[in-house]
Amino acid sequence: ALQLVLSADVMARVGEQPTINLAAFELYLTGLAHLRRNKATDEAEQSFREALALDPRFARAHAGLCETYAVAYENTRDTSIAAKAEVECSKALSLDASLLEVEMALGHLYVISGRSSRAVDIYRSAVSRNPRNSDAHMGLARAYEEQNRTAEAEATYRRAIEAEPGYWGAHNALGGFLMQQGRASEAVTQYQQ
Repeated sequence: ALQLVLSADVMARVGEQPTINLAAFELYLTGLAHLRRNKATDEAEQSFREALALDPRFARAHAGLCETYAVAYENTRDTSIAAKAEVECSKALSLDASLLEVEMALGHLYVISGRSSRAVDIYRSAVSRNPRNSDAHMGLARAYEEQNRTAEAEATYRRAIEAEPGYWGAHNALGGFLMQQGRASEAVTQYQQ
């Protein structure tokens, strides 16, 4: 009974497949799981590389590698890793600039490499495209933090929790923010949650 009217852009994308290779897609999902659960960058990189060996034009796998390298750079501050992230984001963008995953990876790279203004623009776009994406809200909040916009950062971390109340990462991110603000008792509540 619903009367849906889809834009031409959405109609064109409805039939698109991220990859025609099911094994590549499964490896991509495995890589995402490694990143989201425990930031296991070595395992994630291996999964994304195996996916790309099966389908070199799989934009999401390139975006996954970009995110993997961004996380690794954040942990090590090794500029050669940041350069790898830039390369993979560029490949993903050249294959499909419309993917939310590409925006998310690029936003993260910009936040950790000191380009928070560009990150804010990217994450705002990601949030407007998918308001239920907790990671997009957390990225935007982190970009606000980098700009010392603490009130906006806190509100955005809280929106991340509203978007996905059961996602531990959103509670953990707000807890970390609250600890940095000297609000330990509030942070404990988020960590317990």
